Amino acid sequence: IICGLWGTCRLCSCVSVVSSRDFSDIAYQEIAFYKSELQQVLLAILNNAFDAFEQSSIEPALSLSVAKDSGGGISISIADNAGGIDDKVLPYIFDPYFSTMQDINGTGLGLYMVKMIVEQSLLGKGNVETGKGSSKFTHTLPMICAIQ
Repeated sequence: IICGLWGTCRLCSCVSVVSSRDFSDIAYQEIAFYKSELQQVLLAILNNAFDAFEQSSIEPALSLSVAKDSGGGISISIADNAGGIDDKVLPYIFDPYFSTMQDINGTGLGLYMVKMIVEQSLLGKGNVETGKGSSKFTHTLPMICAIQ
């Protein structure tokens, strides 16, 4: 999933890849979760970055990292240089229907769904860091998520 999404980002003409990583050290059999839900999480974050890039004159750059977490899980981070998130709106970005992009068809559901999927379906935790013109979303997931 991650390799496929990262390959797609590398092919996108509007994005310059800052860093990439070989994911071969993370065995596929160690990770069990709903594939489409993880895709939805990553795509929602990437789509927000692309929307922010369109409103910026800066040369777009994305960074993706995947690593085993010290707690026995997997940590996935996506960082961008799309301007960061204003401190005034940061506490609300995961609220349903909250959007700073109403003028470009923002519904305010993307990051809300990210939070719900990560916490409820993938049994993980999410974190966002922002500052100096950049944002970084990190999601830590257990290696084996409950699958029903």
